[in-house]
Amino acid sequence: MTDNITTEERLTAQKHQAILIRCVSLGTHTGEYEGKPWSRAQLYLEYELPQVKRRTGAPFTVGRIFTHSMYEKSQLRQSLKEWIGEEKLQSGDFFLKDLLGQPAELEITSFKQGDKTKFSIGKIFPAKGEQTSRRTHNDPVYFEMDSVFDEFTYSMLPSWMKEKIAASPEYKRFHKS
Repeated sequence: MTDNITTEERLTAQKHQAILIRCVSLGTHTGEYEGKPWSRAQLYLEYELPQVKRRTGAPFTVGRIFTHSMYEKSQLRQSLKEWIGEEKLQSGDFFLKDLLGQPAELEITSFKQGDKTKFSIGKIFPAKGEQTSRRTHNDPVYFEMDSVFDEFTYSMLPSWMKEKIAASPEYKRFHKS
């Protein structure tokens, strides 16, 4: 699974200005594709769309699950390369955490699933023009499980993320019974 897709009556399939608000390591997960098992570390990137409002007035958010890999052909690397450029990726001082609060332009695609319209992030591009406001409605969140487990940040995540993280071996390593 590579996309976290959601439905919202006011979202449209087109390009939208966005700001990265969440970068969350979901841990390693397994599955099967065409009869072959796989195991992948996963990363969730979520963007706030400041110009698209929900009925409550809060900005809409949309996210995508990537395989957490910077391999040359990985979707994460290709998306980041289109967004921030190869030079930045190659620099020795590139950290995913530094992308929080950074503006982008997202290509949002839509498709039908049953009687619902679902939306997904297609491509991520550099922000166009002067997207000067980087203030967000939602607080930026960075969560990883490399050397420490941040219980406070984990407690603030949505339940679907906590469940996914809790199913990972990384979570289990930090929470031995």
